[in-house]
Parts: sequence; structure tokens; C-alpha cells
Amino acid sequence: MTERIITYNSKLRDDVERFREQTFAEGNQSLSLEKFDPDNIKGQIWLAYEDDILVSLSAAEESHYTNEANVIRKCRYHILKKYRHGRYGFKFLQRMIPWCKDNDYKLLYWTHDVTNTALNALYQRKRTYASTTDNGWFNERPYTELCFEKDLLFKTGNMLQFVYSIYVDPSFVWRPTGNHMYQYPHNGQVVAWDEIKTTAVKCG
Repeated sequence: MTERIITYNSKLRDDVERFREQTFAEGNQSLSLEKFDPDNIKGQIWLAYEDDILVSLSAAEESHYTNEANVIRKCRYHILKKYRHGRYGFKFLQRMIPWCKDNDYKLLYWTHDVTNTALNALYQRKRTYASTTDNGWFNERPYTELCFEKDLLFKTGNMLQFVYSIYVDPSFVWRPTGNHMYQYPHNGQVVAWDEIKTTAVKCG
């Protein structure tokens, strides 16, 4: 098996469109035509190939959700089910952080549905993989610099998401604004919007 991780260019659009259709078939809508145009993005896209087949994609986009031009949101991430053990989330992250530094971004963050307890437990260091041969990824940079933002929640519609960040510039003080980020202290417990809407405070 040969593996390549490269950045997107318009010559690879056909590969991305095939991949997009495959993600729809697997029930993922994060690459919908309304949300994602690979040729019109403020940021960068990474593609992972196995034996010349595009198997995973992730993007780093300027955070329009929080009105910050110096903050990047990691998003659009998908791995085809057949290739889920490729650990491309870690591999993409290793390329994103140097790219952020080179382009003067101060912080990279991503969000995840509070009800997905399995993945959140990984991000919050409450569990590791069942296969011990894969657990070395948790001890390598930049994953070791991952912060769980215990005073923030991200909201789209009625879905709440936990917020995870890596401070590319350790001296940066993050003050997100906008209509999606809320201040609410928590310890990673599953919460519903109706339970906290009277006490959560919109950032900014």
C-alpha cells in the first residue's frame, strides 16, 4: 500500500467530487454542495490517498463562525469507512499546524457533537484505541497540545458541540464572537440546549 497526503489544487476536483458522492452514500453531509466548494475556500484542504484512491479529506478554514481572520477551524473531515484505521485525523493535524504557523494563524479549533461520547472521550483523553499499536499517536505533537475548552460550547441549530483547540501561538488570548459560540462551564458532560439556554452566554 502506498500512501500520499497532499494539498488540494483544482486539477484534483474530479477526485473530490467522486469522494463527495461516496461521503453522501455513507450518510455524511459535511461536504454538501451548499457548504463546500473546494475552489472557493479561505484556507487549505488536505487529501489522503491510498494506492491513488482518495480515502480521506479535511479542511482548515478561516473561522467565519467566530468573526476571526487569525483563527482557523478544522472541518469537512471524513474518512471512507473501509479506511477508518488510517488515522488520518492525526496525520492531517501534523500538516495543518505548520501550515497555520507559516500563514500567521494563532489558533486552530474544531467542534464535535456532545452526544458522540466515543469520539469526545478520545479528544478528552478519557480513553484510547483498543489496538495498542495505534495509541502512540496520542503521545505525539501536535496532539499533545490539544486543549479541551471547558468554558465554551458551539451551537448550530439545536445541536451543541464541544470545542477543542490547539494554540499555534501560545501567547494568543482567544475571544471568539458571533452567533455560534457560547460561554458555559462544563466538564464534558452531555447537555441539551433546552437545559442550558437560560444560563449559557453568547460570546462577544
